[in-house]
Amino acid sequence: MSENSTTKKLDDLFVVHTRTKEALDRLNSIYKRAAGRGKPTGITLTGESGTGKTELLEDFASQYPSSRLEDKMQISVLLVTVPAIPNSRNLAAAILEAMGAPEGSERESEAHKTRRVIELFKAVGVKMLILEEYQHFADKTDKSLVIAADWLKVLLDKTKIIVVISGLPTTRLALEKNEQLARRFSAQIEMSRFDWKKESDRIDFRRILHSFQSVMDEFSLPKLASEEYAFRFFIATGGLICHIKTILVEATWICMDKKSSVIELDDFAVAWQNVISIFAKNNQSNLNPFRATINLLDTIEIEKLISFSKRIGSPNV
Repeated sequence: MSENSTTKKLDDLFVVHTRTKEALDRLNSIYKRAAGRGKPTGITLTGESGTGKTELLEDFASQYPSSRLEDKMQISVLLVTVPAIPNSRNLAAAILEAMGAPEGSERESEAHKTRRVIELFKAVGVKMLILEEYQHFADKTDKSLVIAADWLKVLLDKTKIIVVISGLPTTRLALEKNEQLARRFSAQIEMSRFDWKKESDRIDFRRILHSFQSVMDEFSLPKLASEEYAFRFFIATGGLICHIKTILVEATWICMDKKSSVIELDDFAVAWQNVISIFAKNNQSNLNPFRATINLLDTIEIEKLISFSKRIGSPNV
């Protein structure tokens, strides 16, 4: 058993399920359709933290990798993270950095940075710009939002590219402060958490667990896609895929620390307590989904557990 091969495989695994496939198909369709129209196009991708937005966008961008031509770089899809302290100047700087452009002087004006962005977009052939963590703008003052919205409108008009804005649900608030910009971003993709009460979601959730287990061949562990374990993982994660990976990686390290290759229910319980319990808001009963008695035929108990799962990672509970 190698020390970290399984954890690396878990970290690197991107599982395509119904939601991600639909989102990837939509992004590909917009990319291919809008790129030939010569019109600026905007789309928002929103969802709670942990629904897989970043992994989705990274997988999409990997389908259009940068390449070096004889005299320049070609970058079809540019992925940029909005700075934690957002304003149009900082955003322009982040875009330039993502393209590998030389850093300008501290005195470089916002207008000059913007011109460099537009010129470089044309030079390297950017067709789609993806701005992650755009909800940072929603926390700013109205004045900052207006300036940022105007800057983004100029960028769309001057470059005619596709802009994907991704972030938490509050991302829409940042756009709706400007009616003209909001209209340009009327196309939307929503990444929601899984719902155990929907049969299609249950099927997808179990398939995801099976995919994760398939890369853990160095360990002996229960059948994660079984109805009982799938339900335990659903309650433990609140239907958020990122938490599945977090629990499995932690359980793997717990077993390696014990020099064991067998992962048992109690290992999952310890892993959940170590890395996920902090996200279970108002867990007054100290419930641990991997220690609780699960009776899948007890409708009342199942409803209580599903209600508990909604507290995992939810900002509104």
